[in-house]
This record gives sequence, C-alpha cells and structure tokens, in this order.
Amino acid sequence: MAIEYCLKEGGIGIADVTYAAFYEKPLIKFERIIETHLAYAPSGFKSFLMSVPLWLKEKLWMSELIKNELCGFGGNLIFPQHHESHAASAFYPSPFAEAAFLSIDGVGEWATTSWGIGRGNQLDIQCELRFPHSLGLLYSAFTYYTGFKVNSGEYKVMGLAPYGEPKYVKAIYEHLIDLKDDGSFRLNMDYFNYCAGLTMTNERFHALFGGGPREPESRLTQREMDLAASVQKVTEEVILRTARHIKKETGQRYLCIAGGVALNCVANGKVLKEWIFEDIWIQPAAGLSGRKIAIIQPGARKELRLWPIERYAEVGRFLIEHYGAKVVLTGSRDEIPLLQKLKELLGENAVVGGGTIDTLKKLSALFEKSFLYIGISGGASHIAASLGLPTLLIFGPETIEQWRPIGNRYMIVKKDFPCSPCNQRKDCPILERNCIKAIESGEVIAGIKELLG
Repeated sequence: MAIEYCLKEGGIGIADVTYAAFYEKPLIKFERIIETHLAYAPSGFKSFLMSVPLWLKEKLWMSELIKNELCGFGGNLIFPQHHESHAASAFYPSPFAEAAFLSIDGVGEWATTSWGIGRGNQLDIQCELRFPHSLGLLYSAFTYYTGFKVNSGEYKVMGLAPYGEPKYVKAIYEHLIDLKDDGSFRLNMDYFNYCAGLTMTNERFHALFGGGPREPESRLTQREMDLAASVQKVTEEVILRTARHIKKETGQRYLCIAGGVALNCVANGKVLKEWIFEDIWIQPAAGLSGRKIAIIQPGARKELRLWPIERYAEVGRFLIEHYGAKVVLTGSRDEIPLLQKLKELLGENAVVGGGTIDTLKKLSALFEKSFLYIGISGGASHIAASLGLPTLLIFGPETIEQWRPIGNRYMIVKKDFPCSPCNQRKDCPILERNCIKAIESGEVIAGIKELLG
C-alpha cells in the first residue's frame, strides 16, 4: 500500500520506476549469522536450526520475491546497507540540506551504531560499531530481564525508569560495558546469551542482578524499576558521548537520528537540551514493518473443526505482546457471539469485524493491511494465502493434500490421529479430545514464529 501511495502521489506507474531498494543486504546478514554460530558452536545449535530454514527458504531469495511482488517493474533492484537505510530515512525527510546523522539499533548486517554526514542526496558513513557490541541489544537484554518482550517492550522499560533509582549503574559499567569518551564501547559477552542462544541473558547476568528474569505479566517490583532506571541512565550517557564526538569530528550544525534506539525519546531530549547541535531531527517510524493487523477467524461450521476459544485468546495475546498487533476478529454474522467472547478475553487490542467485512473487496482490503491470518481451512484463509498474506491454518480431521491453500507463505499445524481423516461426523467418539483439540496454543505460536521469521 505504501508503494501504491507513492506511485499515485508521483503520478507514475511501476514501469516508470528506475530503482527499487530493499533496506539491507541479506547475503551479508546471513554471513554474520553463520559466522556467529560457527564461533559459538556447538552452543546455540537449536537457535541455528530455528533460524536457517527461513533464510534458505525465503530471505536469501529476496530479489526474486520482490520482483514477483512488483509486477511490471523492469528497473534495477539495489540493496543498501541496513544503517544506510536508517540514515536515509532520517536525513532525506529532514529539513536540512546538510547534517550529521546517527543510527543506533540492535544490529543490521554487522553494524550496530554508525554515524556520518548527509549532503544533498549523498550519505557518507564515517564510523561504525559492530556486532555483538550493541547499545540496542544491551537495552533489549534488560527488556527481556525485566519481563518485557524484546523488540516491542523497550518503551515500557523507558517508561518504567522514572519510578526507579539508578542503583545498578556501577554494576553495569564494571561488568557489562566498557564505555569510552567518544561513545564507543565493548560489551562483556560473558554475561549475554543472544549471540547463539534463545534468550538475551545468561546465568552470570542473573547472578549479577540477584536472580532470574521477571516472569512476563507478573507483578512489577522496585527491582525492575531500579534496573530500568539504571540501563536508561547508561543508554543516555552512551548517546550523549556519541553525539558530542560526532559534533567534534564533523562540525555539523544539525543531527538526524534513526534506528530503534532513536525511539528512546528521553535520551533524545537530553541531546537536545545539552545544545550539542543547533537542532535535531528524529525518524519517527524507525521500525522495520508497517503493517500491524493480525486477523483471527475462530469460527467453524462443524464442532470437529472448532479450536478452543481460550487457545485462540492465548495466541492473540502473544501477537499483541510480541508484535504490537491489533487483532481483527472475523467471521459470519452467526459467529458474532463467539467473536465477542474472544474480544472480551483479548481486551482493547482486539476488534470484532464479523458481519461487517462481508464482501470480497472489504476482505481483500483488510488482507492488504495485515501481516498475518490465523484460522481453519476455508474460503477466507485460501484467499489470504493466495494473495501472499502469511497464513497459519489449524487443521483437524481434514487432509493436508486435499485442503492445503495455494501460495508459498502458509503453515499448517495438525495432529495425526489413527482415525484421521474422517467424514467429520457430528458423533465423533473422541470429540472432547479429538485431533483439533489436541493442538496446544504453544504449537501454533511456534508456527507463527517460524512463518514470520
């Protein structure tokens, strides 16, 4: 939809476009993933097995995927560095003809922090820090440790910080980060697990701060508030030192900031108040995805194919917490009571669309704005998959060979029973523990993670 808007505003068609750009270099990023796992082998083998299949299936073939999506595009496809893309997203829309730029995030291909100068339509990256030494990942480690979701819950840590005391700052400087006057630093990787593991922190990190990570959704304590205040203070100091160094090296009057860490508005405010630069401009949409709607269609005409509503709710809560999703609940008018029950379980981040999204045009428009569809095999799910929307299907007694959708971005979660497939009769002798009810919410969540990468 963003591409369609830009073409419409420019009064041109896709055939008139000379260049199309993807925001990073997939081959170099894959190289970093492989090199990191080799460096930590055999540790992290499970993480390796989870990440590599998606790369081999999809991400390494990004050129073909993009060209297939951009029907009629005959120009050149280019792949700038991840941090070049961040810098471009900040400098080009800014009001400055010339300015320094600073990009800070978790990690791109290899870079985690970079800075340079933008002039006209040119970007010159002059310095960068490289993985695994990352301010974004340090902040994400504390996000994970305080019980929030990495890559979406960092703002909660920033918001929690004013309620705490920065009593752990000394421990962070002594054990986790070696910070230099110019803002560069090295992390002590003995305390982190994100290079090859499935968690951000390890037992040594936990021992340093007096215990394991907070259980998500459990009661917040003063300890989490103090941890948030501490990592926020360290983050602000890193950014301030970096900004002063950029000013010294470039002599520029203005600064543009981008990347996930650029969303830390408290730290940005400190940079502005210190008058290091005459003015700053911040990229307000530093994330990597634009679509936040997830569709759940929980209904089924036959009870044999009806997955428990409580498990749909667990999946919905996962999408809300981990992806920041707005969940749209769809179905027929007859299913509105079921959708209302699910909405009550999910709360304000879910809306009932059942009975109102009643035409193919409305359904297609919703699919275009969404990043995921979840439900059973049926007409809507097959349309979603055929349009390229990532689709997760929960199968009961039906056969995959007969009922699989058309497309290459779908996943099927199914339990094989001796009596499956059957004729989907109403008098199933094991209705309370049948093939679809045997599927746990954790299996569907694992499927979502694999499907979305």
